[in-house]
Amino acid sequence: MATKDRWIFYGEARLWREGRFVVPSSRRGVTQEFQGVSRADTYVYPGSPNFSHTLEAHTLFSPLPSLAWPTYESFIQHYEAMRELLEARAASSRRYPVSLVDDGSTRRTVSGVSGSGTINVTTSAAHGLTTGDRVLICRTGDGNYTLGAVTVVDADEFTIAGNHTIAASDEVYLVNAYWDSRIYTGMTKPDKRGKDGHYYIEDCVYTFAGKGSGADYRRRTIDLRA
Repeated sequence: MATKDRWIFYGEARLWREGRFVVPSSRRGVTQEFQGVSRADTYVYPGSPNFSHTLEAHTLFSPLPSLAWPTYESFIQHYEAMRELLEARAASSRRYPVSLVDDGSTRRTVSGVSGSGTINVTTSAAHGLTTGDRVLICRTGDGNYTLGAVTVVDADEFTIAGNHTIAASDEVYLVNAYWDSRIYTGMTKPDKRGKDGHYYIEDCVYTFAGKGSGADYRRRTIDLRA
């Protein structure tokens, strides 16, 4: 189920629009089977120990809350803008993290910045973070994001190692999970019924390839022995 406050980001770009869930998966490389002649058992040989890894980010590609997309054409324009942004990044061979923000209503705005390397960030309201939380600080523009762990100073200030030039009015999101260093590989095609058809994709799937099938960070950890 999509919620208006669950968001998924690729770098600083929000994958339109309401987030649903993220599904990592992996598949082992070539595995060979040798049948032999008149043998009861098949010999299985793991020809390659490598795995290919895929990440699927599912969203509801929907109209704005104000229903400001009255036509199929305007829906297609939004879709094309998203697709072109992602394909431009794929063409550059740059890798970006995929970040899951489970509650976008906790978003804060940067009101002050000081220091270099390790940056002191002041927020416009109490940030509600604890030391060790991961946050995404971003604004519009390719590469304008920092994803990392915070050290809390007080209720409206923390420090973080800056990846971009953090500035006033940048947005701060508490990250629940992220998958680092991913390459965009595709997204769901829109419905083809045309102008009088519907102008949303109920389950828009963005796919990414990259290292590792598991998240590089999860705010909640699972103990399989429990």
